[in-house]
Amino acid sequence: MSRSAGNLKEEYRQYTLGLALFDIVPVLVFLAAGILMWTMWSDRLLLAGVICSFIAGLSKVLWKLQIVVKKRNSAALTGIFHILMPLGFALMMLAVILSTVRYVAGGGVFAESTLAGLWRGLTMKPAMWCFIGGFAGMCLMGYLGSHMDESAKANWIEELVNAAAQLAMLAGVVFVYMGMIR
Repeated sequence: MSRSAGNLKEEYRQYTLGLALFDIVPVLVFLAAGILMWTMWSDRLLLAGVICSFIAGLSKVLWKLQIVVKKRNSAALTGIFHILMPLGFALMMLAVILSTVRYVAGGGVFAESTLAGLWRGLTMKPAMWCFIGGFAGMCLMGYLGSHMDESAKANWIEELVNAAAQLAMLAGVVFVYMGMIR
């Protein structure tokens, strides 16, 4: 249900167009990393997870734009975010699990090489440091989201941490990709 400008939370009234537009940066960086992962893996389930998470991120961007431009809070957009984001990440994790199961069922040798390849990619330096930084940034976002208010200042902090975490993850994926094509 939408709220009129008079009923809009005070925290939301502090949002600026710059904050709403900056929110697209981590969403696009995530999409770039997801597409690059898909080009390496070519798994449709992984791609479905990336698309769900991307749409969820876009819904959050649109929600902030609606807050700033129309002074309305859209429960539908936040609902899309809260449904599609966990679904997207679950699909991506399921893609990893099922690819291993498929290879195990297909003969066992491939399962070992699939898991070994995944582990090698995650632990390849400097990609490993990027993934650790990205994971730490995502953990920090979870902490900030549960311990900070919804003010514009708190949102800027969360968005900057999110952008840095997504950039670190993208850098890790690029390092893995470059290591694969050598």
